[in-house]
Amino acid sequence: MAGAYCGQSLDETQKQIRVVDISPGRANGPIICSSRVVSIPTSCPYTALSYHWGDRNDRLSIRFNNQSDFQVTRNLHIALSYLRDEENPVTLWVDALCINQADEGEKKSQIPIMGSIYKMAKQTCIWLGEESSDSDRAMEIISKLDGEDLSSTCNSPGVSGLEAIQALQKRPWWSRVWVIQEALLSAKPIVRCGNKSLPIEDFIRLNDIRRGWNRATPSSTWNLDIENGINQSSAALTNPFSAILTYWESSRADIEAGRSRLGHWVGWVDGFHASDPRDMVYGLVGFGSDADRRWMKTALDQKMTASQVYSHTTTWFIGTMRSLAPIIIDFDNRAPRPVGEEGNDGAPLPSWVPDYSRPHRGVSYLHPDEPYAVNGDGSLISAEIQGTPFREVLQVPSLHLRALVVDSIAFASGNPYRKGYDGLDASARTKSAMARLQVTAEKVAAWEREALQPGWEGRYFNTLEAFRRTMTNNRDGKGRHLDYDGHGWDRRFDIFLGRQEAPPDVDTEEDLLQFLLPLRLAVLPRINGRSFFITTKGFFGNGPLKSRPGDEICILEGSQHILYLVRPVARDELASYDISPVKKQRFFRLVGEAYVHGVSDGEWINVQCEDDVIEAVII
Repeated sequence: MAGAYCGQSLDETQKQIRVVDISPGRANGPIICSSRVVSIPTSCPYTALSYHWGDRNDRLSIRFNNQSDFQVTRNLHIALSYLRDEENPVTLWVDALCINQADEGEKKSQIPIMGSIYKMAKQTCIWLGEESSDSDRAMEIISKLDGEDLSSTCNSPGVSGLEAIQALQKRPWWSRVWVIQEALLSAKPIVRCGNKSLPIEDFIRLNDIRRGWNRATPSSTWNLDIENGINQSSAALTNPFSAILTYWESSRADIEAGRSRLGHWVGWVDGFHASDPRDMVYGLVGFGSDADRRWMKTALDQKMTASQVYSHTTTWFIGTMRSLAPIIIDFDNRAPRPVGEEGNDGAPLPSWVPDYSRPHRGVSYLHPDEPYAVNGDGSLISAEIQGTPFREVLQVPSLHLRALVVDSIAFASGNPYRKGYDGLDASARTKSAMARLQVTAEKVAAWEREALQPGWEGRYFNTLEAFRRTMTNNRDGKGRHLDYDGHGWDRRFDIFLGRQEAPPDVDTEEDLLQFLLPLRLAVLPRINGRSFFITTKGFFGNGPLKSRPGDEICILEGSQHILYLVRPVARDELASYDISPVKKQRFFRLVGEAYVHGVSDGEWINVQCEDDVIEAVII
């Protein structure tokens, strides 16, 4: 492979890249192309290709530079066949051809400028793959959707139309982590499947309709009453990239205004994947500031493992953002080491470093539109980190933070994570929703019986209301402070728990699901894959699924008004490490985020004092 690039070395100081000229050719003819070196910005117009590599062992030959048998993946071979012209050369930037994949030094130098490569392209071709039996129909339907009248028949393509869109939405491109920056940084992203092309804006409109959002108004509508409509099939038509499309305009504005930071984007990688777990961070470097890229260059220069990259970047994010916001991520599905490093020697990930290599589950929903206020006015425990929080413990970085321990867990009971229905069959969707409602109601009823047991009373004026507010994290389905009386929550809860009959006009299961929609939106996401707990002082709360008795609730410096559960490190374990805590210093491992009723909205901290503050060392 190296011979193909003979005489085409790249000068990193000049921001040099290669572009590839694809020679004219007919559909089934051989692919012939050659590369040349240019500096960016360049006057040479090129199209950047964003695609899914596919099976790296399934390869076909092309003629590239001086090599007649240059191997590329089958998916790239197909893309080049479609993108070339019969009469004129086509100039592309393609990572597999424009970066010498056998030269680690070159790959390392090109990663930091990937964002610039896509920014400078005249357009980006988002290649979903060759056409299938229904892909042309899906592209046609998407091109004609109505984003202003969400009830339009254009948005109800029938079962076969929904199936075609679903198949298109499930293509591998949508879940590749590198495509986030490749699409968002591009001047003109064009989505192509076979010979059909659409602007990215058509897929933004599809996503808006799927989630009931009218961008022109702007306003949202849940469960539009359209048979076989896109909105009713929301879960079936989503993919990891849907979240990127939801915030497309604001994200592009932040990028163009220079407000984009790498620490913000790492929280978006859930559901995406990469063949190298380090790419879950490296694939976002184009969004970073100059300082972000300089910091990441250290990781590249030192050839860090994924564990080291995750620790290195999380340390940077916390230090520069002065908050624990970068560790706001699901900790239930993390492992001691990232994917691919399970059997490696060396120190595991610190408990406070997210494992970006695994999908997240049981999201906490603790960042609503009306945020919490655990830090109060910040005079005792600041919502921002004030000092230097990092020191070395056991040869890995540890967090040293001012903290208040609220209480410890006495009782904990988990509600296993249940994935929602993501098919297109309306009756199956209703059946699944009812089954999920029933099993959740049984769990909530058991928790409620425990909460009302003698021995837990006294903490709250109204124990039942406190419990039911805890089930919603004291916020409604739109993230606003829960108006408990205004929405008849007790009545809805009793109907939800099967203790009261539904109103006479609620005849069908669909009617019941609609009647309970405000409660479903407020309760189900907050307790799915979470644990209900009661503390020794009688506080009610919910935390990660792995919460257990003995875990402690902490207000941590830099917590941005979020409570954290921590697990004390036993004295004998500390002794085995030859660690002796000093006065008012305690060692913990992070368990995850928590909501505690009577604490999360700032009620508790206002009666604490400086003598209660400790130094929490999170290892």
